[in-house]
Amino acid sequence: MTPEHCSDSASPEIDVARIVNFDSFRAYRWLVKIAEPNPKLYGYLRDSDVDLNHVINLLDGAIALCEWRIGSGPKEDCIFLPVMDEDGVTPLDVVMFSMREPTRFGTMLGLGAVLGAGEVFNPATYWGGEPCRLLRTPLEWLQEGIESCAVILDPSLANPILAWAPGNLAAMDEEHADKLVDLGAVDPERLVVPLRRAAA
Repeated sequence: MTPEHCSDSASPEIDVARIVNFDSFRAYRWLVKIAEPNPKLYGYLRDSDVDLNHVINLLDGAIALCEWRIGSGPKEDCIFLPVMDEDGVTPLDVVMFSMREPTRFGTMLGLGAVLGAGEVFNPATYWGGEPCRLLRTPLEWLQEGIESCAVILDPSLANPILAWAPGNLAAMDEEHADKLVDLGAVDPERLVVPLRRAAA
């Protein structure tokens, strides 16, 4: 990762295992530096039913479009978002997702466990007995307005975080719930599946 421009290769001087905090802050600083008004990004988000002003405000403007390679896929336009610690202010990682195929996403440093971890720990999320909604993708997280929801980025890293949630966690449907349990991300005793509303 080079702060001067978008690049899909990490700088050789970075040793993630040795200097985790430095790299987390460096990745966040890089994201903020490339986060500038972009008509293509904004048009895509508006077309995807994202409340642009709301999410930009909640993310302090740290949202960007850059060409990247997710896993072994081709270089493509991706949207970048910060992954913050449970306190909501300490950067851990950066997540990127494909604009062409939003179900494909990955993290820059491999440290991000939960996108929206602060919402998992926020007692207001569970007000009135409501669960924290676990969504499938970062785009869905943006579409839902970021608040009272989260996305599991790495099931094994997410498990200990989700175990400390002060309320229930909700999967999107039974298939999603089964997948979260099979991946070991969530204790099935903590997971609920919202009832579908009857058609009018």
